[in-house]
Amino acid sequence: PDPTVVATLAAEGACFDIATSGEIAMLQSLYVNPRNTIHTHPIKRDRDIRDALRFGCTTFVVDNSDELLKFVRYRGRVALLLRVCFRSKDAKIDLSKKFGCPLEEAGNLLEQAKTLGLNVKGLSFHVGSQCSSPAAHVNAIRSCNALIRKAYSDDLAHLGILDIGGGFPAAYDANTPAIEAYCAPLREALSELPAWVETIAEPGRALVA
Repeated sequence: PDPTVVATLAAEGACFDIATSGEIAMLQSLYVNPRNTIHTHPIKRDRDIRDALRFGCTTFVVDNSDELLKFVRYRGRVALLLRVCFRSKDAKIDLSKKFGCPLEEAGNLLEQAKTLGLNVKGLSFHVGSQCSSPAAHVNAIRSCNALIRKAYSDDLAHLGILDIGGGFPAAYDANTPAIEAYCAPLREALSELPAWVETIAEPGRALVA
């Protein structure tokens, strides 16, 4: 990341997702408030977790059973977001084969987290990069809505955050949908979420491209 861009966004009140210890060092050098960060790389070494905690970032993304086990020693100090994968045929880069648990496995992972005494406070997804249609975003939001409600009714977790990731299209050419038009159906789907759910997003490309 360009530190000038990061500093400008921080001055405007932006929050940041972290994937590496190098990014943590940059945010530290720019005096970014660690409470405005989450660690979104779903696979982490113990050193990565410790670096983030020393910085003050306490929210981490996970997507599998082995990753949950890494946080047992930090139980009580961390909060987790469970990343769910959704395919997107309209994305330039589809991340679903690389990151995220299948939707049908999410309930089992929430149950495991509860058994381990871990605080899963929300869900996350990323439908891919430079999406040309909002359909995948809308589908993912509505699927997560159903999962949030089921987790609550089954007393598995009170999921109060939904991170809808990135994929918002940057205006590279005249064929790119306007961001207002792209986001309109997303806003409608988000309005259906329970009142306790806070929505966050990662619109990196759409902001700086």
